[in-house]
Amino acid sequence: MIRSPGGEAAPEPDDRALAARVAHSHLFRGARVAVDGLAVPSGGGPPTTPAGLDLRFGDGSRTRAELLVDDRGRAALDVERYGTAAGTQLGPSLWEVSRTEPSASGAVLVIGSKAGRPD
Repeated sequence: MIRSPGGEAAPEPDDRALAARVAHSHLFRGARVAVDGLAVPSGGGPPTTPAGLDLRFGDGSRTRAELLVDDRGRAALDVERYGTAAGTQLGPSLWEVSRTEPSASGAVLVIGSKAGRPD
């Protein structure tokens, strides 16, 4: 079991999950998530296939996330609960991906609005 810096148990990452990093302790509109090994269409645009992510935050906290892609090509990031290094507990959340940019190691997801999460 992985422990976040705040001592809260974090979900175990999937061995097939792509490594993803964000420089902050939480997501917000405009945050940038670097994802190693994520392919994006030439010329940009959203990813075309879903992917599991091992999401690591700038404060050392960690959780699982799922990159979702709908049949219209829109992408969203479904993030599991986690605790920040400061001890703040954040529940599961769903974020729209407003833009995807290619990077040397994969892609960068630019976070858009927080979306409703279906139960």
